[in-house]
Amino acid sequence: MLTIALTLVGCNRKTVFSHYEHVELDGWEQADTLFFKIAGIPAGTYEEELGIRNSVEYPYMQLTVVAYQQSVSGMQRTDTLEVDMANRAGKLTGTGISRYYHALPLGQVTLCDSDTLYVRVHHYMINNDLPGISDIGVTLKKLK
Repeated sequence: MLTIALTLVGCNRKTVFSHYEHVELDGWEQADTLFFKIAGIPAGTYEEELGIRNSVEYPYMQLTVVAYQQSVSGMQRTDTLEVDMANRAGKLTGTGISRYYHALPLGQVTLCDSDTLYVRVHHYMINNDLPGISDIGVTLKKLK
């Protein structure tokens, strides 16, 4: 009974895509663009989210990233996103213990049948070699 309950609670049927790319903790260079190819997703409208995981080595209060999106059906969008990684006292924010997680909404995207969505992400910080970021990911959740 407990296994069934945990399975039902743990499953999120709205999530149709979730993939993360690893970033070297000792430094994510601005030219190191991360690429995501989202194909084989049924036609529909989705809520899109950019996930960021960081360690205690991240030295700044904020992070700015740029996400370029393009679909085969012709959608193009560029978003510049800022996230507070630490509060004014310098304490890291986000959820987690040794790695901290931040979710940034990218808005809604509508995909057609046989569509493919390409997402490219890079950081937009003054420091070219950005330490402390461990993973960047993209998640799509089906809207009702």
